[in-house]
Amino acid sequence: MIGLLLLALTAGLPAWLSDPEPGTLLRWPTVELADERTGERASILLPGHALRFELKGPAVVRLRGDFLAGCDPTVLRGSASGEGAIDLPLPVRRQSGRERLLVVTPAVSPGIGDEESDAPATYRIELGAGCQAVPLHAERATAVPDEYGLAAIAVEARRLAARPVEGAAAAGGLAAAHPHRWQEAMALAFALPQLLARVPGDDVGTRLLARAWVEVALRELRAEDLEVAFVDPLPIEGPELRVPDSPRPFVRVEADKQLDIDVSGQGALRLFVRAPMEPKQVLALVRAEVQFDDRPSVPWTSAASHDPAQPALSRQRSLSLAIPPGVRHAHIRLRTGLWLRGLVVRHKVHLEDARSIAEPAALLAQAAALGGPDLRTRFVAAL
Repeated sequence: MIGLLLLALTAGLPAWLSDPEPGTLLRWPTVELADERTGERASILLPGHALRFELKGPAVVRLRGDFLAGCDPTVLRGSASGEGAIDLPLPVRRQSGRERLLVVTPAVSPGIGDEESDAPATYRIELGAGCQAVPLHAERATAVPDEYGLAAIAVEARRLAARPVEGAAAAGGLAAAHPHRWQEAMALAFALPQLLARVPGDDVGTRLLARAWVEVALRELRAEDLEVAFVDPLPIEGPELRVPDSPRPFVRVEADKQLDIDVSGQGALRLFVRAPMEPKQVLALVRAEVQFDDRPSVPWTSAASHDPAQPALSRQRSLSLAIPPGVRHAHIRLRTGLWLRGLVVRHKVHLEDARSIAEPAALLAQAAALGGPDLRTRFVAAL
């Protein structure tokens, strides 16, 4: 019921505001099916003659076939081989006359779908006795980058920041889950006029401040897009550790050490860490803080499990932060000893989205000049 209410409240805001993978498209590549007995490729499902397929990590699989009434396929996940084999039946959801949907949760298939480290799980598809043979096609849901996705988000975000967002939609945007920091910042920017409307005072400067927050959030969003950014490694000194598939080595940084980095003119900061782990250790805790000049620190806490390919290390954890306009230094403090590598991001000024470099500072200055202390006082009162 609560989920339906939030869906209704956020109806006026775009789906990417709470999407874990914004700027992507959903595609359904084919999953190869094989005859369970011979191991050869097969596409016909017969009673008493199962087909099997393999997947790594959690997944959503679509099964397509002309299934008769009472002849829905059964899917089982194999957990072992030989005499100790156990098959776990999985629920298959009916989507339409020809489509069935299988949702493989992390509890059923442990791991994160890492092609390099996770072992594949085997699944078997069966058809009940008395059912007719069915030509079967299987597909797995996959998110692929949308070439124009991030640019479309930028256009829509700026449009929303330039016009009032209805009260119910603004409240729903704040209440919804935000997997990324930039989404949370945008939700607050869209809701800002509604928040300040509850407090007596002049609304001059409110819209400018909302637009500035959106531009800062866009800088963080585009930090991973090499089409609009140059990246430079952080100048960190110390013992180095090279990890397969990592473009640069990690540097050992001891607990409570502070790194002072010059970030003048930069757009975003990206940190990647791995924690040292003991063989019997289940989880490693990552604790750090990032402070820009003398502004309030941004805390970062995360937990990481063992990396199967590197037993003495945890899996990688990462953090992306937009660098506020006018900031000169970033102070990085690690509360636990970690292996660290980092990047500073500079936007390519010849592209349209480079407006997000200078515009936030100008908008913030205009908002401060027009709204002044009254705007800050009203914002604190609204919260």
